[in-house]
Amino acid sequence: MTDLELRTQLKNIHAASYGWAIQCCRGNRDLAKDILQTAYLKVLYKKAVFSGKSVFKTWFYAVIRNTSRDTYNSEIKQQQKNFEFANSVEKVSLPVEFEEGDQFFERALVILTNRQRELLHLMFYQEMTINQAAEVMNISGGSARQHYHRAKIQLKDWIIANKILES
Repeated sequence: MTDLELRTQLKNIHAASYGWAIQCCRGNRDLAKDILQTAYLKVLYKKAVFSGKSVFKTWFYAVIRNTSRDTYNSEIKQQQKNFEFANSVEKVSLPVEFEEGDQFFERALVILTNRQRELLHLMFYQEMTINQAAEVMNISGGSARQHYHRAKIQLKDWIIANKILES
């Protein structure tokens, strides 16, 4: 793939890639911009090379996911160190509150594992098949189907428990 073709492909999927980066960064838009920029650089400087074994979009989503995982893990470690330091100085209380209305689905999705949330995001927001999503996530199709099945059960139970629908 030539440099011009590569840049064209990246440009064509930019908006969707940014949405995926936001999901991978757990809603942190600033971090998502940094992750996406780093992923672009990895591709343009040939640190990540498209082999053609899958669809370009699927491959690039995997690059974004891996980049976010690496960055997020290092940031979490730093935040844990900062928290431990702050906690040793004074007791820290972090209340969790949800807004009503607009945050309905976010409240429901919070009960799912990260992998389940990522799978649902790829399937419903990025319009990927379960097998394409599995490829992006670097898991087998069977594992993806199992995560999907469990997510549906958990969401159904959450909806019933919150009396949104009766069983």
